[in-house]
Amino acid sequence: MGYTCFRTSEKGSFTVTGLTWAKAIVVEYALSETEAKKNLFEDGDLFYLNELDEE
Repeated sequence: MGYTCFRTSEKGSFTVTGLTWAKAIVVEYALSETEAKKNLFEDGDLFYLNELDEE
């Protein structure tokens, strides 16, 4: 299974994963390209989509 990673300005990486069952997204990060290649992402923040809706 592959991931789409995004590079940060500090040479880290992050990935965004959708959790359809929770109606949320998770942002996980790795501090280096080596960690990202080894899939050593740290648990990040969980964002519930209903909380992101602007009303």
